[in-house]
Amino acid sequence: MLQAPPAAQVDVNFSPNSAQAEAAPGMLAFTPANWAVAQTASVFAVNDRLDEGDQQVQVRAVVASAD
Repeated sequence: MLQAPPAAQVDVNFSPNSAQAEAAPGMLAFTPANWAVAQTASVFAVNDRLDEGDQQVQVRAVVASAD
């Protein structure tokens, strides 16, 4: 959710730094119509069927807007 209504769509893109994780959805879009509505993205481990133990993954959130 944003703090104020945007003049143009605001995209928040998520990108894990490893192929061991995925974000879903990979992007959230905030518009003048839904700026005050909370949206959720989840990060989960990819099941590659290998027992690799605990791993750490960083997820980068990049905000893009013409506003």
